[in-house]
Amino acid sequence: MIATLAALAMAIGCSSPGPEEANESEPPPNVVIVMIDTLRFDHIEPGGSDRSTSPFLARLANEGTFFENAWAQAPHTLASTATFLTGRYFPPMLANRFFEPVPGLNETRQRVMEEVRILAEENNTLAEVFRDAGFETFAVFTNPHHHPTSGFFQGFDSAEFIPGIPEPEEAADGAGVNTRFAKWLDSRSGSRQGEEKNSGEPNTGRPFFAYLHYMEPHHPYRPPPELEEQFVTVRGEYKYTNGVPHGVLAPTPKDLEYMKGLYNAEIRYNDSLLEDLWSSIEARGLAENTILVATSDHGEEFMDHGGMGHGITLEIEMLHIPLLIYTGSGKANPRSDRLVRNLDIAATVLDFARIPLPENYDGSSLAPLINSSPDGTPDNAQEPRSRSSFSFARNNVWRSVTTDRWHLIRSMADDARTLYDLNADPRGTVDVMNRFPKVATELDAIVDMMNERYFESGEIVKALEAIHADEGEPGAELDPVLIRQLEALGYLRK
Repeated sequence: MIATLAALAMAIGCSSPGPEEANESEPPPNVVIVMIDTLRFDHIEPGGSDRSTSPFLARLANEGTFFENAWAQAPHTLASTATFLTGRYFPPMLANRFFEPVPGLNETRQRVMEEVRILAEENNTLAEVFRDAGFETFAVFTNPHHHPTSGFFQGFDSAEFIPGIPEPEEAADGAGVNTRFAKWLDSRSGSRQGEEKNSGEPNTGRPFFAYLHYMEPHHPYRPPPELEEQFVTVRGEYKYTNGVPHGVLAPTPKDLEYMKGLYNAEIRYNDSLLEDLWSSIEARGLAENTILVATSDHGEEFMDHGGMGHGITLEIEMLHIPLLIYTGSGKANPRSDRLVRNLDIAATVLDFARIPLPENYDGSSLAPLINSSPDGTPDNAQEPRSRSSFSFARNNVWRSVTTDRWHLIRSMADDARTLYDLNADPRGTVDVMNRFPKVATELDAIVDMMNERYFESGEIVKALEAIHADEGEPGAELDPVLIRQLEALGYLRK
């Protein structure tokens, strides 16, 4: 019915072998990773949307590889990006200290911030791996979870958090991300690889790794007026609630269509920003030797399962994410339906950059799927081992396991379970627990194994000890503007 438990257990937690032998005379590629916050899979054209939300992504998907079956390890930014940027499942060692009390926060908001962890210095981050291999590393963050004292700057030679607009409070415009990246490219040893600056200083020829985080599709949805006019066909009220809305906050069908239109317009605006970004890379003569990865940290719910927003549930619309990898090799398989994880992205870009995978990284390289024949057959025997995806929600109650066919959601509080047959029901609308009890039992065993390994192991105890050991040290504080931005984005409640 499904693969054996032993095979799935090995696949979900094991890393892939090191990169293949490569022609060392060729320079390693530059790597640019674009994280589009809250981008839902089925709202872009390569994911099946019938609206013109993403023409540039659609074009690039035809020239690169679009993964139709990619899954996030968490439905919220902090854990998802921490997993992605460390190559490891989020618990237990991705955070060694909580925020200290923040001046000015009321009791409710303080309790929320007490659950926000700082990325631990013990991690060997993806940026550190690239830097240690001789790459220049650069990042622009726009999500307040990645502010300068969050730990996410670790390993970047140059990194910046762009704060949002104080009035009204919202995330920074992605155009600022493009501007800062272009300026950084021009500030390197030469504006084009292989050229010399006017001063006569030679170009170092070092490749680079860049991480760029865009917030356009994230609440609040405020697209440019011309795009709002194009995508909003029904006018309603803006009733965004991160959770299950009740009473007057419950959106009507007209309200939902209105918010979806705004959301789609934000996606289209972000798509134009990505096109501008790629044009700036081409204009500097870097495109032929640059790998571009475009993905998301999680999706968004529009009452699909009774709620709005993200971060709480592990339903399909939260975890099924877009993943596009453009290598410029000319031999990429345009689409892959194999199950992959955001956990595999780090292993993949390191493979293409010919950098050995750190031993503690949990992902597998997707390079064999990218460099495969049109029928999807990998071009060598080292195909990825990821056959299932494990995810957890930030309330530390829900866990899920996803395979090519099945998606199991389980509550660790009361053992409530939901099982979806993705072949017959790709959106997860019908619970088939009673029809397939054997499948549920086998997937339950994987949840137990992963829960013990990452949530109840000795490593957790060590992590807790590290947290308590740091209690006497000064903590990271958030300034009032950042607090207001966290509130506006739905991360804090007033």
